[in-house]
Order: sequence, then structure tokens, then C-alpha cells
Amino acid sequence: MKQATTMKDVALPGLIPGITVSSSPDDYRLIKALRPQRFDGERWIPTSGAMGAR
Repeated sequence: MKQATTMKDVALPGLIPGITVSSSPDDYRLIKALRPQRFDGERWIPTSGAMGAR
């Protein structure tokens, strides 16, 4: 559990490039903000600003 609750800015292969996850002993949520994007077949295109995750 110590390793799972002390992650800082870890990039995961299943996430959009540039998105990282972090956790702490006080906050287990890995994703704290969402950035909606769409894939146009070649690259990710932002659709709006960041949204807070609850």
C-alpha cells in the first residue's frame, strides 16, 4: 500500500500522452482532473478546458 499511495506524476500507457496520475495517503484518487479530447485518426484534439473530477 505504501507504493500505491505515494505515486507522483506517473504516466500510464492507457492514458492520453501527457496525462499523469498521482496519489497520496490522504487522497487515493488517481485522476483529479479531466481534459476532454477526441482522436481524429492521427492525433488528439482538445475539445474544451480541464474539468475537475469528483
